[in-house]
Amino acid sequence: MSHERETAPDAHLNEIADFVFSKPPGEPKSIMLELTAESSDQFGNDEQDQAVLEIFTEIAVLGCKKLWGEEISFMNMSKDNFDLLQKYMNSMGVKLIIRCNDDSADPWELAEKEGIEAVKYLRIAIEFI
Repeated sequence: MSHERETAPDAHLNEIADFVFSKPPGEPKSIMLELTAESSDQFGNDEQDQAVLEIFTEIAVLGCKKLWGEEISFMNMSKDNFDLLQKYMNSMGVKLIIRCNDDSADPWELAEKEGIEAVKYLRIAIEFI
């Protein structure tokens, strides 16, 4: 196995998701995605964090659909599905953080204890690893 990082081709999000999710997840930070100066210029400083969150969230959603079909969503995926998704996201140097409701509960723990109807809404964040 090579220790060199893979560089995703300059592509739209669908193509990036196809590239990342078309094989088993790689080692953490084994795929580098970078905003070029040209692409980041389209966002103001305050908008960059939100734009990056949206990009990685969209890649995660597209990856879920590639792995498990069109009907999958963060609201109906199992903890095992999420753990596998997390490995793929880690390969891009990102950790997905999914919490629910006002108290930032773990949605899978809450659903197990109180039933899925206790999960009112999800909040998604990313953290770079």
